[in-house]
Amino acid sequence: MKDLIKIFTYCFGMTLLSFSLMGCEREEGCLDARATNFTPSADKNCCCEFPLLNLRLYHMAGTEEFVETTNYVDQAGTLFQLTNAPIYISQLHLVRTNGTEVGSSDSLALYLPDETTYVERNYNLTDFNQRLYGTGKLFTEGSFTKIRFYIGLDSLAHLNDPTKIESTSHPLSIQSDSMYINAAEGYRNSKMEVTYFQGTDTLQTTFSTSGFTNRILVELDYPVEVTKTFSVEVGIDIDYLKLFENVDLVNQDSLSLVNTLQSNLLDAFSVH
Repeated sequence: MKDLIKIFTYCFGMTLLSFSLMGCEREEGCLDARATNFTPSADKNCCCEFPLLNLRLYHMAGTEEFVETTNYVDQAGTLFQLTNAPIYISQLHLVRTNGTEVGSSDSLALYLPDETTYVERNYNLTDFNQRLYGTGKLFTEGSFTKIRFYIGLDSLAHLNDPTKIESTSHPLSIQSDSMYINAAEGYRNSKMEVTYFQGTDTLQTTFSTSGFTNRILVELDYPVEVTKTFSVEVGIDIDYLKLFENVDLVNQDSLSLVNTLQSNLLDAFSVH
C-alpha cells in the first residue's frame, strides 16, 4: 500500500511539474505592429518581417522581351547589339494626389570626403539578368496616384567614396563594369555598350552619362491602394528600342549620340 502511495505521489508530482514547465514556455513572435507577421499574442519578440517597396523591371524591345544577343536596327539601318546597359535608378517613391512622397524607410551609409552620412536606401543599378530590385522597408498606407524616380544619382551619392565600402551588396560599391569614375566626377548615371556591324567590320563603342545635373526625373501614372503591412511591387518596362530612336551609329558623332540617348531615356520607361 505504501508503495502504491509513493507511486501515486511521484506520478502526481511529475504531472504538476509538466504543467508548470508548460506554463513557463513563452510564445515567440513579432511584436512590431508594422510587420507583415505581427503576432500580438506573442510573449517574446523575434523574427519580424516587414513590408517592402520593390521594383520589378522588364527589359523590352518594343513588345518583345529584349535579348542582348539579338541584332536590332538603328535609324540608318545599321545592325547592332546592345551588350550591356547598366542604369542607376534612384529615389523610387510613391506619390499621393497632394504631391507628398513615400519611399524606403531603410538607411544607407555614404562615405563623403569629410564624414559618413546616412540617406534613404533607394539606389539600384540595373542589369539585363535581373528583374527584381529591393528598395527597402515600406511603412505607409492609403491611396497613391503616381510613381516618381530618377535615372541617375543625386549630388551626395556622386561624392561617395566606394573604396571605403566593405559590403559588396552596397549599391554604390565598386562594380565590375566600372560605373565609378573618380572622386572628381563621381559615378556614371548610365552606360551603353554597343556592338555594331558596318560591312564586314564588327565595331564596338561605349556611351555614358555622368554628373548630378544629368540625372533625369521620371514620373508615371501609377494608381495603387496600399494596405498597411503589405509590400508593394512596382512594375516598369524599359524599352531599349525607344532608347535608340533617331540614333545613327555610323554617321553621328559621339557627343550627338550621347545627347540623343540621354534625351531618349525618359521615354524608354513606362508602366508595365
